[in-house]
Parts: sequence; C-alpha cells; structure tokens
Amino acid sequence: MPHGDFLAGQPAAFGMAGGRMVEPEEVADLVAFLVSPVAASVIGSDVVIDGGTLKHC
Repeated sequence: MPHGDFLAGQPAAFGMAGGRMVEPEEVADLVAFLVSPVAASVIGSDVVIDGGTLKHC
C-alpha cells in the first residue's frame, strides 16, 4: 500500500493540520517559483511546505 493511501484516512492522527498530505505538484510549484526571476530577492530563506504539521505540533 502506498504511504499516501495509508495516511489518507488518518490526517489528524499523524499531525497533519492541513488535513491531507502535501502533493508533489505543490512542492514543484514552490521550486518553480524559487528558481524564477520573480523570486530573485528571496535569499537565504527556509520554506517549510508540510501542510501545517509544524504549526500543529
């Protein structure tokens, strides 16, 4: 069983405040933004893309 399928019905039990797993496409969108000229002034930042898990802890 894929990891995402196992967790799909149990987001709260695994600390996912957003209620779902982050999709690979969402991570890809962030990466695409960070490598684009629009993000030229973003330097030395940590970007957490975890569906709110850290906030939930």
